[in-house]
Amino acid sequence: MDYSYRARKKDGEIEIGEFSAPSRQAVVTELRNRGLTPVHLAETTRPSLSAVGLTALLGHISLFDKLTFVKNLAVLIRAGVPAPRALKILSVQTTNRRFRDVLLDLSKNVESGISLSQSFAKYPEIFSGLYVSLAEVGEASGNLDANLDYLVTLLQRENELVRKTKGALTYPIVVIATLLLVGVLMFIFVLPKLTATFKDLNVELPVMTRILVAAVDLLSKNSFLSVVIVAAVFGGLVFFFRSSIGRIFSQKAAINLPIISGITKKINLARFTLTLSMLLKSGMQIVPSLAMTYRSLGNMYYSDAVTQAGNGVRVGVSLSASLEKYPKLFPTLLTQMIKVGEEAGTIEEMLRQMGEYYETEVDQIMKNLSSIIEPILMLIIGVVVAVMALALIMPIYSISQAM
Repeated sequence: MDYSYRARKKDGEIEIGEFSAPSRQAVVTELRNRGLTPVHLAETTRPSLSAVGLTALLGHISLFDKLTFVKNLAVLIRAGVPAPRALKILSVQTTNRRFRDVLLDLSKNVESGISLSQSFAKYPEIFSGLYVSLAEVGEASGNLDANLDYLVTLLQRENELVRKTKGALTYPIVVIATLLLVGVLMFIFVLPKLTATFKDLNVELPVMTRILVAAVDLLSKNSFLSVVIVAAVFGGLVFFFRSSIGRIFSQKAAINLPIISGITKKINLARFTLTLSMLLKSGMQIVPSLAMTYRSLGNMYYSDAVTQAGNGVRVGVSLSASLEKYPKLFPTLLTQMIKVGEEAGTIEEMLRQMGEYYETEVDQIMKNLSSIIEPILMLIIGVVVAVMALALIMPIYSISQAM
């Protein structure tokens, strides 16, 4: 039999998980042997293949879908609608087939006595630990609707950040894609006619021109091979940046390169302060709050720093002192504000204020991102055009001098 459990550790932290055992008593015995005190124990039923397994490939559940779901669930629970019925109502409203099946399965689980937080935990690919923890604290305190509102606020800010980032990057992506297309068409249809003239003259060509002629010949005469090479290079880069080495390289570059480092740091600082503030406000203790917060950060160096800070807080070190060990990631302004909040007992408010400050900074950067990238693009285009112009003009100048 499979059982889901919620148990309390010796330090008071709640652990959620599943366990296979022949009986409930066997689960209780095993948990106590691990030093855990069982709080809730229920038999679980796995999602059926027809309900979820086949629908896993049918559609992606977007952040907007989850945001809409949590927002409506909070409204229905606040109105007094039982959770199983609320989940059924929301399953009818969603247009995503996979999400509909997941919500129906959640409804069955809750109706059978499994808590909403444990039901969320069965779908970690959809509902992260943030959903589970906020739902669990809300259930324990009797303020589930309020905690869902906190989750809605976090998801709204995350959705807004994603939207602004996509909007800021649309212009440079379109420009780069257009330039690549025009460049390929020129190499295939226009430049071969010009380079053919140079070959007919039977004269010594400059090095730059010979390189251009070779590149044109490669693209025009072996277009299929060229496409394969470009695709292989692109695929290799994608594979590299998805690997552990590539991830370390890209994320280290993100916090060290000019312009990019400023954006990366402010985004991670905004996520850190706002998420931690919301979790503390929801009633969660600081150590599990830090454990949840690190998962929301996009850069592994920030995640590692927050994890180490959580370990420090666990043994009695203040949060501000733990973060001061990473001055490159957490500026003095932030650590000092957190220190003031710790001394005054208003750390949630201080984190909220700093989060709004960094959020404003991110908004301003995103608005100016196109104007920052535009001159860089113009410089790159200018260099490429200048090199091609020199490669075409230099042999003409040499021939005219010889004549």
